[in-house]
Amino acid sequence: LAHRLGCDAADVIAAIAPVATDLRTQPCNAKRPISMMEIRGMADSVEPYEGGLVGPEGGQYLAVGGKASLKLWADIDQCTGTTTTIEKYCETYTACKDGVEADLCSLPGVDHSPYQNSLNFSVSETAWKMFQRQPMR
Repeated sequence: LAHRLGCDAADVIAAIAPVATDLRTQPCNAKRPISMMEIRGMADSVEPYEGGLVGPEGGQYLAVGGKASLKLWADIDQCTGTTTTIEKYCETYTACKDGVEADLCSLPGVDHSPYQNSLNFSVSETAWKMFQRQPMR
């Protein structure tokens, strides 16, 4: 849902922070660049970090994976260059149109529910820090 909001409501929200899922809204026709921080468990067996078939037989879809999802948003946000580390486990494209950012936090050994993890990584605090950097432009 967060990815969908980023694609369909970029004109009224400043940023999104989807957790445990890839961008599947295609095409994503965001009306403006919007900051995005995706938080993914690298041991996720429901939505594999590396991508692949997801869902029950007859209703399967192809998940692109964490890195490819980040790249899709980097393209939407017209980011250039490479990613840099912003926090432990998190990388970002900082050279994006209108000063937005596209981030991916990759949590090793963490499953589909990253909120309670053994890494002492706070999903909500990390996302909130990103939100605070994103005034509505």
